[in-house]
Parts: sequence; C-alpha cells; structure tokens
Amino acid sequence: MHADLSPARRAWNRFFTAAVWAAAILVMVLVAGIIGMVLVRGIPHISWKFLTTTASVLKGTDGILPAILNTLYVILLTLLIVLPLGVGAAVYLTEYASNRRLIAVIEFTNETLAGIPSIIYGLVGMLVFAQTLGFQTCLLSGSLTLVIMNLPTIIRTTQESLKTVPQGYREGALGLGAGKWHIIRTIVLPCSVDGIVTGCILAVGRIVGAVKSGAIRKFVVMGGCDGRARSREYYTEFARALPRDTVILTAGCAKYKYNKLALGDIGGIPRVLDAGQCNDSYSLALIALKLQEVFGLDDINDLPIVYNIAWYEQKAVIVLLALLSLGIHNIHLGPTLPAFLSPNVTKVLVEQFGIAEIGSVEEDLRLLIGE
Repeated sequence: MHADLSPARRAWNRFFTAAVWAAAILVMVLVAGIIGMVLVRGIPHISWKFLTTTASVLKGTDGILPAILNTLYVILLTLLIVLPLGVGAAVYLTEYASNRRLIAVIEFTNETLAGIPSIIYGLVGMLVFAQTLGFQTCLLSGSLTLVIMNLPTIIRTTQESLKTVPQGYREGALGLGAGKWHIIRTIVLPCSVDGIVTGCILAVGRIVGAVKSGAIRKFVVMGGCDGRARSREYYTEFARALPRDTVILTAGCAKYKYNKLALGDIGGIPRVLDAGQCNDSYSLALIALKLQEVFGLDDINDLPIVYNIAWYEQKAVIVLLALLSLGIHNIHLGPTLPAFLSPNVTKVLVEQFGIAEIGSVEEDLRLLIGE
C-alpha cells in the first residue's frame, strides 16, 4: 500500500507514526507514575481505623467515615430520583414519542447537557436549590444537582440499550395480543437491563467524582456574657480570625461584639448561629445532640465542635454544668476561670474534663481549629 508513496512521504509517515507512539507511551508512563506514587504513598496510611473513624482534633484522629457515609447517602438519594426519571424519559422517547422534531430537540438538548462541566452544575445547584428554593446546603440540594447532571447520561445509555432490542420481539408480542406497556415491562426492559445498569455505573462514577465534603470544618461554641474590660476584645479577635469554613454557635451577650463583623455565610448558612441569651443554651445542646445522632457517633466529643466560652456572671455555671453533664471535654474559658472554683474542684475539672483557660488568639486557633 505504501509502495506508491514517495520516499519523502514515507519518511514523514514513519516520523508521525513514531511521534504518535512516543506520545502514547509518554502518557501511559505518566499515568502509571502518578497512580504508582499515589499507591506507594497512600496505601501505608490506609487502615481499618482510618476508614471507620471521624476526624477529631481532640482525639488526634483523621478518619474519613463521615465522608464515606455522606457519599453513599448522596449516591442512593440521587439514584432513587434519577433512575425513574431517566429510564422513563428514555422509554417515552424510544417507544411512545412520534413527533420526530420534538425527539430531535430533546436529544439535542440532552447531548448538550451531557457536555457541560460538573462545576457549572454545582454553581446552578447552589443558586437554584440552596438559595432560591431555600434548601440550603443539605443532601437534598446536592442530590438534586447531581440528578440534573446525571440525567443526560441515564437517558442516553437507556435509549441506546432500548434500540438494541430487536423489533421482531415487539411485533411478535403485538401479534399475540400483548399491550404496549406489557411489552415494554416484560420484554423490552428486561432485554435492555444491561445497558441501563451500565448507565447507572457511569452515573455513580460522576456522582462520586462530584461529591464534595468538608464545607463546614468546625462549629465553634462561643457563649457567655459580655463585659466592658479590654480583655473581652479577645472574643471579637478570635471570631474575626476564624477560618471561613467554621460556624459560630453562640448564646449570651458576648455575641454583640462580633455580630457586627462581616463574617458572611457558608452556602447560605450564616457563620454566626444565634440561640439567644445564656438561658437559651439548651438550644445549642440540642444542636450538638442532633449532630451526634446524624453522624451516628457514640461520643459527643467526636463531633466537629470546639468550645471557647466567655465567662462573666456566676449564673454561667449552669451552662458549664450542662455541658459537663453531656460529657463534653476540653472546654476553654476566659478571660479567667470562675472565682468560686476551689483548687480541688479545679483539679478535677482539668484532669477529668480538660477545662482550660484561653491563651492568645493565635495559640487557641492552633489548639482548637488546627490553624
């Protein structure tokens, strides 16, 4: 075949063939190197404890169990919504729709949506579901966003699978008196189940790749009462210095020093959640207990919550005793420890509950947040 080519053309042909092979080999070597580096550096750190525990600054653990569970929840909820919609739309387009122009428009739109980058879907989901519809940042908002993102994949793969079912199967069933829906349910769908499963697998792959965890890294409880002393500026500076992925849970008067700060929000969730006055701290305790239930934790101290409480009036001892009754450890108090604490009581609180005084803003950020 190449005998009719000139020597120069054959030389160029050999050159470009070699260049394509070299590029292919280079890409494979780079991919293999990246995968190998990840495996060599990552496998030694993977353990059963790492997979079944949660990240806790207090316990010094770096588990990924919440991330795994959240991913599974999002996948399950997304598939429960997208499968009926996608398969139903594919069945309609393939078996029922007769308007060719309408089918062409829908298929063109479907192909266009399939080519949109995932980040665009994320932005649209945040604006529509989280903000406009008021769902905020929850599993439902994420799942609905992923439904829209994966719907074109499910529809397309199911359509192609339905088209592979021989037309003779449908005609034979019609000749035996079977109805349209009976044919689809008992013949067409069972014959195309492999293609539908393939579409589900592709959708799950996109879901796992798009799921993002860790939007809120820590909740910081800052309660108690305010004072006029200059030392009380610590809490304002601490609130101002907190990272953008933290949320303040507050009760009492101390909040009035940092409520006026422009702390913003996280996906529509205000970074300062106000439960009211000191006497309303029960609301914050309920939030902590509900978070423990949602995350399925046995110990409330495994929650991503830290406590840096302003102390002023003696009635705040009720708040402290309530926290201790929940078994909460490592509570920081400031600007000084309560005056009524005797040395023996202080020793018990420090040794058994990890009670500590505040330090500087920088020191406490490193200790409580890990900054």
